[in-house]
Amino acid sequence: AQYHLAVLLNQNGEFERAVDLLAAGHPEGPLVAHWNMALGMGLLRVPLLPEQVSASQQPMLVTAGEAASLLANSKYDDAFVVLQKLLKEFSSTPFIHYAYGSALASLSQYDEAEAQLRDEIRISPGSALPYIRIAFIALKTQRPGDALAAAQRAVQLAPQSAEAHYILGRALLSSGDTQQAIKELEIAN
Repeated sequence: AQYHLAVLLNQNGEFERAVDLLAAGHPEGPLVAHWNMALGMGLLRVPLLPEQVSASQQPMLVTAGEAASLLANSKYDDAFVVLQKLLKEFSSTPFIHYAYGSALASLSQYDEAEAQLRDEIRISPGSALPYIRIAFIALKTQRPGDALAAAQRAVQLAPQSAEAHYILGRALLSSGDTQQAIKELEIAN
């Protein structure tokens, strides 16, 4: 049931929920490859059903699922090995750089994370996600101007995203524009 619900969440674009659901438990035996593929589809934001994925893409998604499982279990060293392998073999695949950059940021490796996120922007210029993460990093590293620029771009790309408005509000607050920050935080709310 977990697997099928996660597959439907992926198809519906609710990738974080799908990853959280699949990362909570992991089967053994013949379901492992299917489970990992669905997990990889969530990590790499593939809004398809597993049977819609081409045979050539399936091994990459299974490997991405392994990385997602390792990340969910805080096995970062092992996950980084898998993610680096994916980057080497599939460097132009959307959201691999984002996944790696997000993992690096969670360990406060901000310079490396930002480099990965900028690589993601080159591959997925229409996605607000790397801009949101860059803005968070800029705030953490006391660079409100950089945070503001990234957050504004995120809102341009995803005007309905609560997270984009939230980070823009935080960036505006850090930049001293309290009135506009309140407006953005209210939108996010």
